[in-house]
Amino acid sequence: MSGPATPRLPSPAPSRVGEVAGHPGLSPAQREVYAALAAGHTRTGDIAAATGRKAPAVSKALAALAGAGYAVKTGRCWAASTESDGVARVGA
Repeated sequence: MSGPATPRLPSPAPSRVGEVAGHPGLSPAQREVYAALAAGHTRTGDIAAATGRKAPAVSKALAALAGAGYAVKTGRCWAASTESDGVARVGA
């Protein structure tokens, strides 16, 4: 028996993934967390497991990505932003 299904959210455009990966203002943790989001991981614990980082570090990176317009919180889940006009205000 498995737990509740995690909702599938729209994947970011490939150009958006490249834009975030190459953003000089992002920390390595933020880049790894964004890559996990782009790969379909939506919960903080899942992202922590996928990146090998601790949950508090993932939460901090997610908050910074959200502040920069690269991630959005949807209830209990996170998603990579599909908007192409994210503002580069990263610094967590």
